[in-house]
Amino acid sequence: VCTHPTTMAAGNNCLLLAPLAALAALAVTTASASRPDSTAPVSSPGCGLSPPGTPGSTVAKTIKVDGLSRKFLLRIPNSYDPNSPVPVVLSHHGWTESAEEDQQGSGLSDQAEAHGFIVAYLDGYDDNSHYTSPFSTWKSWNGGGTVNSTSNKEGCETWAGTSSYCYNSCKDRRTKSWKGCDKRGCDWTTCVDSTTFNIAVLDYLEAKACVDVTREYATGQSNGAIYTFHLGAKLSHRLAAIAPISGSFMNGYIQTPELPIPVIDVTGTLDTIVPINATKNSNLPISSEGWIYSLMEDIFTPWEVVNGCGGSDTKDHYPTSFDGVQKLYCWGKQCGTQKQYPVIRCAWDGGHNYYGNSGSLNGGLVWEFLSKFSNVDHLGMGRTRLLRNSGDEVPYEVVDFESELQKAEYKLTNSYDNSTTVETRMLKKANESNRSP
Repeated sequence: VCTHPTTMAAGNNCLLLAPLAALAALAVTTASASRPDSTAPVSSPGCGLSPPGTPGSTVAKTIKVDGLSRKFLLRIPNSYDPNSPVPVVLSHHGWTESAEEDQQGSGLSDQAEAHGFIVAYLDGYDDNSHYTSPFSTWKSWNGGGTVNSTSNKEGCETWAGTSSYCYNSCKDRRTKSWKGCDKRGCDWTTCVDSTTFNIAVLDYLEAKACVDVTREYATGQSNGAIYTFHLGAKLSHRLAAIAPISGSFMNGYIQTPELPIPVIDVTGTLDTIVPINATKNSNLPISSEGWIYSLMEDIFTPWEVVNGCGGSDTKDHYPTSFDGVQKLYCWGKQCGTQKQYPVIRCAWDGGHNYYGNSGSLNGGLVWEFLSKFSNVDHLGMGRTRLLRNSGDEVPYEVVDFESELQKAEYKLTNSYDNSTTVETRMLKKANESNRSP
């Protein structure tokens, strides 16, 4: 029997359908209510259902988004209770790596087992037909200016570009007179947009698992960290916090969130692959491979403004349980009226890798930060209420950010058993026309 208002009977099964008419009504509805309890979990429609995987193990999933087959690994903790909502972390691997490698390196599965949350390790898109050596895969993430190099804002030095990094999906950026995807060959990831993919995974987990919709997070390393910054800007209405590890934006392509979102960036002081401070003979961070990135100071300045910090707020030490381990030190501004939107930088004695070159250290630090925050204004499936003014009775306007995004259909195939379950929902694809590049 289908009892949830967003379900419809289909034979003996219930298929979750996007309540488009209901969301349209909510988008223009204003109600007066006190601000919700920031510690109280908010259950998703999947509560009470059988889990979409075996608790205590990692299962592979394939999801079709915008006509493309996208893959991710799903880790459900052994302690999972289908009636108790749990947090979700989306994790993103580095360039030419994979979800499997991210699970090994990030340390998040051990943290999920210890603290009882779900992890989805997403695979970037692999559509580069050039030689594979020395890489076993070309999986990557498009975000933060990785494929936006132009003659006015070139993404790399004259000696750094290579046509081998030009992905098939970037063919529209090629001309006969150009070396690669751009004039210098500075583009280095797929041009496929994975925003809808991430939304699809979150929506699927809310529909099929018991998720606390106020505690959805994102993290990633290297290219995955660049993409995590990108997601923080795109999905600030939904995500509760982000933790990019050794990542940045390309020079000239800094994005800022529309709503406050806590962020912690963790980068090794010896990182020459994606540096975040000015390098020798330049006032910009230029990698040892010749790619030009943004100063972390330039990234965080507008994020601090969005998060509620002013010019008089000071950058202070941000204590963690890992202070001093591999010389870790974190600092930044604690923004917001209750310091609920910190903008934090961490440095440690290492290079371009997960914090401490250790899954246990990296996973521990990431979860310690993320777990402190909840997005009490996220109602589920991308709907959020926005605070319009203050007072004892606080009026909120419920807004479906993702209803402004283009609709896309996806199908999901369960690959952890011999059966195939196909589910269709209406999703929304990011509309790039009114957002930062």
